Amino acid sequence: MGRFILLLVLLFEIFTFANRGGGPLFSHLLLTGTTFIIVLLTIIGSLKFKLNNRAAAYAYLGFFVFFLLSLLVSRTPSFGLNELLLFGNVGILFFIISNLNISEREAKWFAIGVVGIFFVNALIGYFVYIYEPFPRFVGTFIDLDAQHTTFGNDFANAMLLVFPLSLWLLIRHHARTTGLLISLLSSAVLLSALLLGFSRGAWAAGLTALVLFAGWQIAQHFRHRTFWDVIDKGKEFAGLDPYVAPRWAVMRILAAIFLGIILVNGLQMSRARNFDIISFFDKATFQADEGSASVSYRWEYWRGAAKLIAERPIFGHGVWSFRHFFPKHQETFGIAENHPHNLFLKIGVENGLPAALFFALFIGAIGYQALPILWRQRFPAALFFFLGPLAAFGHNLLDFNFVSSNFTLFVVLMAVGVALLQRSERSQATPNYVVFCMAASTLLFALALFEGYYNVDFKLGRGNLEDGEIDRAIHHLERAEHLIFERDRADYLAQAYRAKYRATNSEHWRDRAYALLNEHTKTTVDAQLLSHFAELAYAKNETEAAQMSVLRALELDPKNHFKYYNQALAYFNEEDAEYRNTVSAAEPLLEEYWDILNENRQHTILTNNPHYAIQLHLRLGNEAEAERAAALWSRELGKFTTKFGAL
Repeated sequence: MGRFILLLVLLFEIFTFANRGGGPLFSHLLLTGTTFIIVLLTIIGSLKFKLNNRAAAYAYLGFFVFFLLSLLVSRTPSFGLNELLLFGNVGILFFIISNLNISEREAKWFAIGVVGIFFVNALIGYFVYIYEPFPRFVGTFIDLDAQHTTFGNDFANAMLLVFPLSLWLLIRHHARTTGLLISLLSSAVLLSALLLGFSRGAWAAGLTALVLFAGWQIAQHFRHRTFWDVIDKGKEFAGLDPYVAPRWAVMRILAAIFLGIILVNGLQMSRARNFDIISFFDKATFQADEGSASVSYRWEYWRGAAKLIAERPIFGHGVWSFRHFFPKHQETFGIAENHPHNLFLKIGVENGLPAALFFALFIGAIGYQALPILWRQRFPAALFFFLGPLAAFGHNLLDFNFVSSNFTLFVVLMAVGVALLQRSERSQATPNYVVFCMAASTLLFALALFEGYYNVDFKLGRGNLEDGEIDRAIHHLERAEHLIFERDRADYLAQAYRAKYRATNSEHWRDRAYALLNEHTKTTVDAQLLSHFAELAYAKNETEAAQMSVLRALELDPKNHFKYYNQALAYFNEEDAEYRNTVSAAEPLLEEYWDILNENRQHTILTNNPHYAIQLHLRLGNEAEAERAAALWSRELGKFTTKFGAL
């Protein structure tokens, strides 16, 4: 039964890779369906579990309970469906897989499947890297029609998860030379993909994991006192038949590294025929012309996250809240992100300190149980199933890259490691928890079906709006009103109503847009929605409502959008104190912004800030500055298009 469950996990990973790494809702719905089938298999197979790691299971349950409580008091209640499905289903998978009776042979075939999936993904990524403008290796984690929206670090994080498994397969005995060559090639390909991902955080995490692994092996040598003797004699490990002699293992690994470096150089030369390439030295020394480098602002993110946690330490602000509340504590213009670039800070901001603590206890409980068993064994297979998650975990202390494919694999690999270790350990019999898993999975599955059904309309409506099919957009977006987690549906529907007003000049449609947004302005923390409502209110000559709305937008987000400053100057008279305050706040931001745009830091080209900054200069009577800014914008836009493709 275990092999079928692991096969379903592999199938899920294949589909998420085809879905740009699993970011969109579809991947989370697919994960929910996969988990539901796995729970059914456990019931059909009448599996009786022993709770192999009670502390880890209960810690994860505590994390998920506080996550649910944070949703109930969230300041961003429209968001959270993806996270609810991801955290809920992955917790169920951890419980089931960690309690399976998985043999090392089954684990080997699962590792082959994982490595094979990533190997094919990386081969596809070779063509993307050579022939597409995006400057980093991202495999299939890319939307070729909107390459500037790609997050390259997600793919690098995935490489960290799987590369240790490829090394584990490489140093094992192979019945045929073909198997050895394929294993050698796959390790080299995955290494080249990791290096060309140009993620400094991934490099640092991978090196740290490598150092820890080396230290572990040295410590094991002093414990067993036989390691170097075996190398000298060129014999196999006593009692470790699956592995080749250590000196041959080292030679295979060095060969994979050498071949990986050759592949990197070949890919760089091939790409250089069409595009500029990133220098490894410049990247490692923080001198690369990147357009965006969050490392420059990480301390600012962390300080802001700490302040937000202090404001609501128990249940946090809600999913996606960092985007809306960090700007109040922001110091540098235009650096707002969706997360604070740290796994625990993200959980703390969104779901509260108890949730972050329980998640830390979950990781700690796995390590507390695994380390003594690993220490007693000579060279256990489970070690390599923990090494990848260790590296990926370290990466997420400097970033956040746990999209659905990565987070699922992160937890599943640890679960397989726990299952392998417990084969030789006694565990106390406990009641069967499958009924609880079935109930939880059924609830998640029902929620996924309900939200997925109406999400089809939401997605179609957004696509229709983008294509200019206004009537169809209105139809679908109105049908999606039953969504529990409606995200920004109201804003899209208001845009459709406004487009209909411009097409028909009928006040009816503008009034509907006004009424819709007016209802949401009472509780929203979205500065963009407040800005859109201010435009409608001002057009309807409701100046006071427009003024109040744009001031709220500036209060929530004072250092990311020049549009709000333009609106404030348009809605207030020059004699008003609010007008003078807006001018005094805007002028230093403009000066700061042109330094940022000069190097296009934070990918500011992707925003509408250049347009509104020029407009703001004109409002303030600085025509010469507006002309200089327009020339600078044109230059940086050309550089960006060359690097990332047309917008």
